[in-house]
Amino acid sequence: MNRPTVLILSRDPAFSREITANWPQDLSLHANGPEFIVLDEAFSGGLDSGQYDLAITDASSAEKMVKKKKDKSQVLNLNQDTQQLLAAAGKPAIVIHSDPAADFCNIHGPVIGLRREPGLWPAMAGLLGREILRRSQAESRAHESEKTCAAALAEATLGRYMVEMRTSINNALTTV
Repeated sequence: MNRPTVLILSRDPAFSREITANWPQDLSLHANGPEFIVLDEAFSGGLDSGQYDLAITDASSAEKMVKKKKDKSQVLNLNQDTQQLLAAAGKPAIVIHSDPAADFCNIHGPVIGLRREPGLWPAMAGLLGREILRRSQAESRAHESEKTCAAALAEATLGRYMVEMRTSINNALTTV
């Protein structure tokens, strides 16, 4: 099984350090942590969903840039645009924002929005991310098991047919 890939979209290098430092470690011997890829948010426009398993984006750094211009509508549009872009990719995503008016956690399809609470957000993002990746791997294993089961069922049907027809074939051969 391939190692999962976590895409971190942020302009702030401290954001990616916080995420990777607070990512929970699996205790099993065969479990490796995910691969982390860090990209600037400016390069997120042409993302291919086949290149990552989970995206974590820092909407609060973009909010800080827009707040300097003091235009609240741009902050809301920026968060909505980011969430729509990630939802369109069809992969799970976690958006970290610093909007105090929003709930601590919002779920919109495959996108989970978390408010940036000091000391809490990196651990929450790590725990949520790990569980999202585990679920994705479990779904992949279940799909593979279903394919294997279907192939085994086809072979079992052929085997039953051969057992039932053996006497008929033997009778036909002895009469020739």
